This record gives sequence, structure tokens and C-alpha cells, in this order.
Amino acid sequence: MSRRAWNSERANELKDEARKPGSSRPPSRRTRAARHISCFGLVAALFGGPSGLGCTRTETASGAAPGRADPPRGDPVAPPKAQPAAAATGSTGSGVPGATVANEPPPARESEPPQFDTSQIVDLEVPSDLPVRVLHAKAPLELAIVYLHGMCSTSRGADRWASLVADYGTLVMLRAETPCGDRPGNKWTKDSSILQARIDRALEAVRVARGGHLELKKLAMIGYSQGAHRAELLAAAYPERYPWVMLGGPPEAALPENFRAVERLAVFGGEFEKSEHMQRGARRVAASGIPTKYFILPKAYHGDFGPQGPAVMQQVLDWTLRGASDPASGT
Repeated sequence: MSRRAWNSERANELKDEARKPGSSRPPSRRTRAARHISCFGLVAALFGGPSGLGCTRTETASGAAPGRADPPRGDPVAPPKAQPAAAATGSTGSGVPGATVANEPPPARESEPPQFDTSQIVDLEVPSDLPVRVLHAKAPLELAIVYLHGMCSTSRGADRWASLVADYGTLVMLRAETPCGDRPGNKWTKDSSILQARIDRALEAVRVARGGHLELKKLAMIGYSQGAHRAELLAAAYPERYPWVMLGGPPEAALPENFRAVERLAVFGGEFEKSEHMQRGARRVAASGIPTKYFILPKAYHGDFGPQGPAVMQQVLDWTLRGASDPASGT
């Protein structure tokens, strides 16, 4: 037998032995090379370069390409399942959870207003402005009642009677923006447009907090001292916005032309403060045909509501906001 024939027979024996079940004899290097390479030449086997030498790369018996780790034996490895696309939150159509698209309408008004403690005044942040103090109305009331405090003062002077307002609307107490300088506290700008813009920002913040349950077109206004003067200016500049106005301790007599669109005007002053100009202004406005009434705060000085302040303010609120059967009067 020639050497070439012997080598060929020996190679066939090794292949047959390797094919036997349970055989522990590892295949020879020549056998492995035969499995990996199906082309001619030792150079291709050494360098593994199937493309440059016209060779074809084949898989091993296990199904893995040469040089790669075999997967675990057992059941065939299934391809990964396609994951369903994440559902977008809302109907934005963007495919991104929580994303919004341009021109999307504002959030819908809630069917019921949130529940608030109508006996407690709370602080509320206002974007790009000073915080406001708010006493929420009882449901389903949506009237907004704006309160402007006196010069170099705060809205806390109204705390004694503020809880009464919840029976009529939501009380929104702004803070003046200009420091007094020579004393604590702030004073109000003389520019009605700036003040109205601040009011609108505050009302929008309250409206959002109330789930949309706040009227923004027609407002009630309470102003005290310098706040009363600014309230009169606002009523003149924005007559369609303020049909109900209440002026406490105004520094000047009210002018009828500033209240041409007001449905009811209440003026109140302390028994122990100078009030002749307040009463004169109330009579003058009433004479022009605008329902107007003056209220006295017993035993009260300017800047104080007196011992009967809550009772008088109850009358002021009731007459102005609910309407009274008595005819308009200047006294």
C-alpha cells in the first residue's frame, strides 16, 4: 500500500470514529481543518482568509462559525420577539410618552372644582410675580374678588373678615410691588396697565389651582386706602372688568365718571377718621344714577376696621354682591 493510500484510509477511519455516538476521542487537527475549510491549500487554513483565496467559509457541526463560541446545547435558540411600540400618553401623535404637540388645546376644565378649606387663607405662587394670599370660595361659586391693601401695609388687615368672602367668591389678595423705602411695606404702582397685568397673572394662577373654576371676565374689587384709589383707577380704565367695587377709606372723593359701568359701588370708612370726602363722593356717584351706598365702621380709625368690622363687612359684601332691595342712597 502506498503512503498516499494509507494516509487516505487513515483519514477515513478517523472520520468514522468521530461520527460514532458516545465517542470520547476528539477529532484530529486534520479532521477539524476539513470541517472548517472546504478549499485547497495550506495557506488558506493558516490565515483563515476565505475571500482573498477563493475559499468558502463553512459552519462547524454545531452551527457556529469557526472562532465563535458555541451556544449551549439543547433547544434551538429562538430569535428575540419584536417588542410592541410604547403607547404614547395622550393623543399627541408624537410617539413620545407625555409629549405635546404645537397648537394643542389647553387642559380641559375639571368637571368639579377641587375641595378647599374655605376658612383658611393660603399662599399661592404666581409665575413671574409676587405670591398672593387666597381664600377659596365655596363650590360652586366662581366669582373672583380682588383685594388691594393700603400703602406700606399688607393684606393681613383683612384677615378678620376674610372668611366671610367665601360665601360670595374667591378672595385674591395681592401684594404691592414697590418698596416704601422710608418704612416697612410696599405701595402700589400708579400705572393701571401694570397693576391690571399683575392682577391677571394672579387670577390665572388661582384659576389653575381651582381646576379652571374661576370667572376671569367680570371681577369684584375691594380696595383699602391707597388700594381704594387704585381700585377706582382700574374701574375707570377697565369698566367691563369691574361691575362690583368696594372702597374702604379712600383718600379722595369718588368721581362718577370713573364708575360709569359699575353696577354697585360701596364706600365705607371709620367713625373716627376723616370721612366727609368719602360720604360726599358716595352721594355724588349715587346722584349720577349708579347704585351706591356708604357704610360706617363704628369706633374705627383709618387703617382699622374697628370692633364691628366683620359685621359691617358682611353688610358691604351682601349689598354689593347679592344685591339689596333698598334703593340706591348716598348715606
